[in-house]
Amino acid sequence: MELTTTSPYFYFSPDLFKGILLRRICAALMDLLIVCILIGTVFLFCIVTAILTFGAFLIPALLLSLPVIDIIYTTLTIGGHSQATWGQQLFDIKAVDLEGNPPGHLRAFLFIALYYAFIVPTSHLLQLVALMNDRRRTVPDFLSGIVFIRGSQSS
Repeated sequence: MELTTTSPYFYFSPDLFKGILLRRICAALMDLLIVCILIGTVFLFCIVTAILTFGAFLIPALLLSLPVIDIIYTTLTIGGHSQATWGQQLFDIKAVDLEGNPPGHLRAFLFIALYYAFIVPTSHLLQLVALMNDRRRTVPDFLSGIVFIRGSQSS
């Protein structure tokens, strides 16, 4: 039996999860770099705008842009056609729902919202849940219904 995401048993295939934790960590670091570049670009825009508006725009724009950029980036990339952020694509990871279908933008938004709701206040301690289950899923994964798998093994 070939194990694909269209198979009803894809979720139980250990091949889809080999090395997924290390890949997710590396992908998260790459995504952090990408988001920092995006935030730096927004910061430069805010500085120019602050000069033109005598600083009236700087503080609100910077405070709002930091989490919003990551939320938009994650929602559009995981919910989009590639089913992965740019960092996840680099490390051959893709997101699917529990039935093997693309997660969509709403589920991707739910995932990143839950990430901020649970991970930020607990200083990433809830990430340890990934060490306690064989599919290496975190709390936001469980609550949003997203499963991260190896992209090359799923087709």
